[in-house]
This record gives sequence, C-alpha cells and structure tokens, in this order.
Amino acid sequence: MKLHRLFNLTELEPATGLYFVRMEDAEKFKQMIVWPYVKEGRWPLAAGHSIPLEKLDLRVETVELAAVIEEHMMVVVMEHAGKLGTAPFLTGDCFNPDDWAQCSPLDLAHPIYGPRLELAQQRLKSGN
Repeated sequence: MKLHRLFNLTELEPATGLYFVRMEDAEKFKQMIVWPYVKEGRWPLAAGHSIPLEKLDLRVETVELAAVIEEHMMVVVMEHAGKLGTAPFLTGDCFNPDDWAQCSPLDLAHPIYGPRLELAQQRLKSGN
C-alpha cells in the first residue's frame, strides 16, 4: 500500500511515526508538528540544541508498506514474521505501524472480527 509520512531531512530521520493514507493529510500534519515552536521560532534537535524554524526541512515522502485498512474495525492489518496483527487506524486516516499488536486466537475466532481479519490477510497476501 502506498502511504505518506513526514521525514525530517534536517536530522535525517522520520519526523513522526504516523503514516498517512493521503499526501495532503501528511502536508497538513507538517503544520501541526511545527506549530508549538512557532512562537519561539526554533526547532529542538535530538542532540539537545535547536535551530531556527526556517532551517528545518520537513518533507512528505511516499513509502510502500504491506498493510490493509479494515475500516469497519478501525484497524490496519499487517503481518510481522508471519504473524497477523493490527494497529489502530486513527482519525485523520493515519496509523503508527509501531503500534502493531499480534492478533490473539480469540481475535481470530471471533464470529464477526475473525472473518474480517481473515479477508484482510488474504488481501495482504494478494497485494491488494
């Protein structure tokens, strides 16, 4: 699945763990993460010092991730090491893949969620 995330070119690392479905949402989020620092006009760096905001280079990058959105359950379905799991699908049509949690046997046996998870897993395997 093609997704979008903010990348901090100033520090050469992702600016956030969130992956967005639409590029325009990632662009809007860029404004949100800078907002708390506008008054001071400086961006704090991981090394402990800061730089002027105008030197901060945040870009939206496109990434590919094997994931399927299961909108009825408000989760994103992914596999790690052959294990099926989910991450919460958040308001703003985004999610953090680091929030992935393996599905339990109870999740998979649930009469409503189990079949939905199974269909999502099939979509994952087929690349849709």
